Amino acid sequence: MVFDEVCETDTRGFSALLGFFAIASLLGALGSVMMMHGWNIWVVLSMVGGLLFFVGKVFIIKYKIVDAEEYFFGKVVNEKPHDKGLTHFEQLALDAIKELPQNIKTRLENVSIVVEDRPSTYILEKLKLKPNRMLLGVFQGIPLNKKSVWHSGTLPEKITLFQKNIESVCRSEEEIKQRIKKVVRHEVAHYVGFSEEEIRQLGY
Repeated sequence: MVFDEVCETDTRGFSALLGFFAIASLLGALGSVMMMHGWNIWVVLSMVGGLLFFVGKVFIIKYKIVDAEEYFFGKVVNEKPHDKGLTHFEQLALDAIKELPQNIKTRLENVSIVVEDRPSTYILEKLKLKPNRMLLGVFQGIPLNKKSVWHSGTLPEKITLFQKNIESVCRSEEEIKQRIKKVVRHEVAHYVGFSEEEIRQLGY
């Protein structure tokens, strides 16, 4: 959410990363078969290693597999048992989630709700945000209305709240609380499948 605008990313980078590991596994199996048939171990290692290097370079350049790094940072809010160990901001985020309708909360069971201080330079560049815009939250993944069996190998959906950015546009504790609610509902609406225009009509 950029104040009243949501920017979305996808999981194609991570899917490409999974594809790379699949190819690496196949090359490893091929190397084992070659050695079983009498190939010299050093020849096999050289061939497999060279192929892995080439394939890895292609994947990094063409598919930007570094996108996956966006999924491994931040603190997950909705997976802490009994709400223990949460910061005040994280508790406010969890409270905002708890206030959602039950049918929506059920759909969020496989969605990670994460709190980070600020978005990384990488994600800002990827979203091509203007210098005067501030990213408050972002939904990453495939909306429910676009999911199919073909997406079974992708990462779980993720909603990230950027704490420092949210706090910087608020002037009171109550305003922070309300802003968190708005960002959460905005990003959840995108996860459910609402368009930006539809979300604005809802007031988020």
